[in-house]
Amino acid sequence: MSDVLDERAAEAAGRVDRLLGRLGDLADPEARSLAEDLVRAVSDLYGAGLARVVQLTARSAGLPGDHPACGCLEALTEDELVGGLLALHDLHPSDLRARVERAVAGVVDGRDGSDATVLEVDGSRGRVRVRLLVAATALTGPDQVERRLRRALASAAPELEEVVVERPPVPTPVRLLARR
Repeated sequence: MSDVLDERAAEAAGRVDRLLGRLGDLADPEARSLAEDLVRAVSDLYGAGLARVVQLTARSAGLPGDHPACGCLEALTEDELVGGLLALHDLHPSDLRARVERAVAGVVDGRDGSDATVLEVDGSRGRVRVRLLVAATALTGPDQVERRLRRALASAAPELEEVVVERPPVPTPVRLLARR
């Protein structure tokens, strides 16, 4: 995706978050309920359109329905924005665990000695638990890696309500003094 499209998507997502926050602050419960219904209806409409895109993409590849083997569909699922929207509308061909593990592997690849392990994926509770080990030799610190991990999980699995990242305590360096 181009930088301009990424920027527009990020701006739109930020605007949606701000507007939803303001929506919750409305004093009139009827107005708030009406606005929430409108947001749901628009989201449902876009979800139906996205479902049609998935169906037509698979059909154009000669596959039945929304067959996940379609190369075009696979490319769509790998896009951060589109893949997240597919997951949000329950159209993603990969299950929650696969999406979580792919997101974790994309952030922590082990090349710098860091590691992450998916400990729990509970779709019914919308919860995931990950153990994150960031090597002292890593170019980025544990806080930055954790932020990247949380962003990747939010994109790959927007249905998650709770992301628990366990990080073992950083050992305190011990300085040995030589005897004189």
